[in-house]
Amino acid sequence: IENISEIEAQTSELRGLPLLEPVTRLFPTREDVIAFVTADLEAQLDDEIAQRELQFYRAFDFIHQDLDLRAVYGDLLGSQVAGFYDPESAEMNVLLLSGDTLGTELPLFESITYAHEFVHALQDQHFDLATFFVEFIETNGEDNVDAAIARQSLVEGDATLVMQEYTLEVVMADPMAAMALLDPELLAAAEIPAGTPFILEIELTFPYLTGMEFVVALREAGGWELVDSAYENPPVSTEQILHPQRYLDGDNPQIVSVENAVDVLDGEWELLFERTLGEFYLRQYLGTQLAQGFLDVAATGWGGDRYQLYYSDNNDERAWIMNLALDTPTDAEEFATSFAQFAGLRMGTADSTESASGATCWTNIDQETLCLQAYSDDGFYLAFAPSLADAEGLIDAQ
Repeated sequence: IENISEIEAQTSELRGLPLLEPVTRLFPTREDVIAFVTADLEAQLDDEIAQRELQFYRAFDFIHQDLDLRAVYGDLLGSQVAGFYDPESAEMNVLLLSGDTLGTELPLFESITYAHEFVHALQDQHFDLATFFVEFIETNGEDNVDAAIARQSLVEGDATLVMQEYTLEVVMADPMAAMALLDPELLAAAEIPAGTPFILEIELTFPYLTGMEFVVALREAGGWELVDSAYENPPVSTEQILHPQRYLDGDNPQIVSVENAVDVLDGEWELLFERTLGEFYLRQYLGTQLAQGFLDVAATGWGGDRYQLYYSDNNDERAWIMNLALDTPTDAEEFATSFAQFAGLRMGTADSTESASGATCWTNIDQETLCLQAYSDDGFYLAFAPSLADAEGLIDAQ
């Protein structure tokens, strides 16, 4: 392919990283990618894991019905992936979306995708993505999804920024070339499949778009050298991705804990997992009810959290308890005010009750209950359960 070397040289210069050794280039068909995605999902998301993850999405109101999560993921990724880099095999894969056969030059769309994936190859050669990302996910992903998303946001935001700048250079050199990006078939191929839950869409795009804003902030503060150093000192929360200055200031999440309270729940329950929710998912949860302005006030003060999710298979019910820390007492006051509005909308009633231990609780017509209790000037327990007694019990157990 005649223009491959030019794309690589241009991308390498834009990113400020030299290619240390040649990369393996593959150009699979859409069918090949779907087969790869399907096999990878089957390996990474078996029936048990898929069921547990579905309960997370349902517990925080992201998905309201039972569905085949693996199939939805497969449709989404199979339709959206235009290329991928595999750190384990060090192979670059770029789909041929502009035609069925590989010609003497990569078309513009594929060139842009190639530039993105080539950045991943450069990252891998200089920063060892298998250790930075893959091994971290395998070791910590179940325990701290928030930190895993933060790392992914650095990797994808880095590549997306360079891809954007590569595209700008190409279009400025040949403005008519941009017309190729308006091909109806390419635009149609980029559409999110109908019926995809919004949470899965925003999970997919966040590391690329918000991650790019994070990398832009780092580069403005210290050039590519600061971005490079982030692979040695990675962001540890989505809070740092959303607010890059907090990364630059070394503002790390507070360490908080939550006690296992599965025994206080009425009936047969199991603890599905204990995790950190993080500002990204907190925003998505509050955003199911709050307008953007109230959401920003409520979530921007996130300082750390830990939660446990419980599930009753017999009744298909979910419950959870969370320890949430805010950055300052002022942030805590703002959160409490916004959460009261959120809870009233979520539970369908502005009326609340106060438990003997001081928790403020909202109960809907189905007796589901959402509670909030301050335990310090900047800390809260939040609980959701199928009944008021269960929700109060989860908090009292703390």
